[in-house]
Amino acid sequence: MRIKHFCKKIRQMIRWIPILWDDEDWDSSYLFEIMRFKLKCIAKETERCDRHTTSERDVKQMRIAAELLHRFGFYEKTDSPECKCDHSKPIFEDVPDSKYSRFVWSSCAYCKAQYKIDAKQDEENWKLLWKFMEKYSQRWWN
Repeated sequence: MRIKHFCKKIRQMIRWIPILWDDEDWDSSYLFEIMRFKLKCIAKETERCDRHTTSERDVKQMRIAAELLHRFGFYEKTDSPECKCDHSKPIFEDVPDSKYSRFVWSSCAYCKAQYKIDAKQDEENWKLLWKFMEKYSQRWWN
């Protein structure tokens, strides 16, 4: 039993390496990526084991929360030839008409048009995320 547990812990460490490797202390996007990754892992395990009567509902809620967290994570980088960005370093930009600011990977006109930040939608998603987590998350582990 101890060997099986040890092997499971090694697999978990290996699974987390890419997430932790990319982690930086200067941007909240990394926190959201870590939370999203953990929620996806818990949802997958809950779905696989089906140990409680509300597991199907809980998995669905966890996946919704993970998607909401994704909205505050990283924007996808493009391989388009029209992109003139230097994707090797982030650029700090304020979100217009919002109290939020974030690091972004895009700066050229093409990328700004592709990944335009809608400040009002951003703020609504932020409120929705935490309202959703407050309402449902405590049920997922009981």
